[in-house]
Amino acid sequence: MIVDIHTHFPGRPINGAEERYFNELLKVRPGARSVMDDYIYASKPENYWIAMRPVDKAVCFGNGVFVPHVRASTDENKAIAKYVSEYPEKLIGFCHINLDDDNAVEEIRRCVEDYRFKGVGEILAPSTGHPGVLRSWRGEGRETTPRERCFLNNRKYFPIYEVIQELDVPILIHMGSEPRSNLLDVLSNFPELRIIVAHVGGFQVAETVSIMEEKRNLYADISGLSTSPFRLYNCLINAMEHHVINKLLFGTDWPYLGTTAAQYIGILRSMCQPEMEEMNLRRVPNEYMENILGNNAKKLLKL
Repeated sequence: MIVDIHTHFPGRPINGAEERYFNELLKVRPGARSVMDDYIYASKPENYWIAMRPVDKAVCFGNGVFVPHVRASTDENKAIAKYVSEYPEKLIGFCHINLDDDNAVEEIRRCVEDYRFKGVGEILAPSTGHPGVLRSWRGEGRETTPRERCFLNNRKYFPIYEVIQELDVPILIHMGSEPRSNLLDVLSNFPELRIIVAHVGGFQVAETVSIMEEKRNLYADISGLSTSPFRLYNCLINAMEHHVINKLLFGTDWPYLGTTAAQYIGILRSMCQPEMEEMNLRRVPNEYMENILGNNAKKLLKL
């Protein structure tokens, strides 16, 4: 079984925050227009299905990265639930919330109990945001508030973690620059709360892997690394050396990087080939790779 644990709900129109982000990107990156065009193309439902063709199960959730300051996405969760219900053999829903939503606890319970969602995410760590989003806020003449500068281990978020732990589902978090000590604090206070760190923590892979070794309830998805095979390879070797390779989960982050599941699977399986040893590089055992591609997520999501 192959499970993509990190895909975004397809088919909705590009929103204002996304458009402002791409406009900011155009100012600093020549050719960024193609990024926006690729994103719009990839967001179409038919292209989602092309990208997910080799996948047996795909986790589908909303877009918290671009809209970290909105209230609870009740309508988005309804849309996700409807879409997932149309393809139950393939899709798995995750509850889309913001940690600062007043009705976050009720929304999580409703999504898990009524919609049968298997998790919560992608949650944006409240202390940080996508650089393009923060710039777009300032472009609106809007300053970040103390609430937006809170951290994951703020006690006001504990009721959210409590209900997720009670419901026995994982939460997937986009950490950004959130201090890893805050994550460690949450894990220590909620020893049965299963947290998935998106992108293996981005540019803090080593720190994330180290905490994964220390805390049995921390996992990570490898989305976001498909465009940098060298970083990906080093991440896998690091995870092997710290004995947490079986806590890594396959994910594409479709549509943001434009890498299809087939393309990413090809990159990963190339790291299992004997040719790696001919280049004096350690080969990733096939057993580990198959676990990353699906078995680990199957166990975590209780499929």
